[in-house]
Amino acid sequence: LVLFGNYIDPNNQVALMAVGSGLCLYSFFKTAGKRKLLEGVGFLICAFSIFQCGSRSGIVILAAQIIIVLFFLRDRRCKPAKTIFKWISILAFIVVAFYLMRQLEFTDGTGRTERWAEGFKYFLEHPIFGCGWGAYECHNTFLTFLVDLGILGNIPFYIVLCSLGIKAIKERNVVALLLLASGLLPGVLIGAQNRRFFWNAFILSTIVLRADNKGKKN
Repeated sequence: LVLFGNYIDPNNQVALMAVGSGLCLYSFFKTAGKRKLLEGVGFLICAFSIFQCGSRSGIVILAAQIIIVLFFLRDRRCKPAKTIFKWISILAFIVVAFYLMRQLEFTDGTGRTERWAEGFKYFLEHPIFGCGWGAYECHNTFLTFLVDLGILGNIPFYIVLCSLGIKAIKERNVVALLLLASGLLPGVLIGAQNRRFFWNAFILSTIVLRADNKGKKN
């Protein structure tokens, strides 16, 4: 995508549109009537755009979003027919996703496995304190953190990440989980440590969790 003469990185596009696909998917199963149709169209537009970017992380994000909605979004008043419709919609999307993956040939790893193996080798050489910031780009944010900072340097990062994830799961906060997945999962396949969307996942999910708690107290 080129806007005003500037090339937009596909991974940044995916992370942005994944927020839209996640929120549309959530609203699709929470609303009724004409609003449901609007949310469904919004999700399809975001999903189609993600596929067009050609980013493999987009496939991972969409799959994670479906799993999150399937397992964490529950409505006690949900009728059996609505539950069946939910499952059919999800299965239909999975079929379409596999078809598009075959058509767009997302199987090429672009040398990721080799870089991961090399990065893991560096990590084993300096597992406690790491090799220093910027020592080696593993094409995987989390592995790059381990190589650069070691186990000790990663403790603060994972304390924050785990506390947010556990809190979101415990409270069944689907929106917070979708935001975390949209921003963090691309980091498995690319180096996102210097990307805004990676850290925005922490910021936005924290805002949602705190706002939800405040609403419950009031």
